[in-house]
Amino acid sequence: MPDDAITKEINKLRTLGGGFNIGEAIAFKIREDVKNNDLTEAQAAEMTAYFTVGRGKRLLDNAINSIYRRRFTLQELKELNRFYSSPAGRKMSAEFPVIMLQSLMAAQMVKDLAGK
Repeated sequence: MPDDAITKEINKLRTLGGGFNIGEAIAFKIREDVKNNDLTEAQAAEMTAYFTVGRGKRLLDNAINSIYRRRFTLQELKELNRFYSSPAGRKMSAEFPVIMLQSLMAAQMVKDLAGK
């Protein structure tokens, strides 16, 4: 991935927590796989290392940065970074995972009601 202004803004946005946190999602999935006996603790540790410090992290970071580059301009990324640096943006970043999970749970309840 190029070391340019767009990449720097993308990395800043991802650090600020603006948007979906793939690292948390991967960690959650690995924990679930251990809980469901789909991975051993040793395999989970190896997988975690691969995605956090290994080649997998570099590959995933490059892929995610490419996605952001296709979807946002440099100006939009700067605006997002300003927002996520503000008190409201920091709150949104902190609350977003809970909002997303509760929204998914609400959708499941509505789906269950529709099936009855």
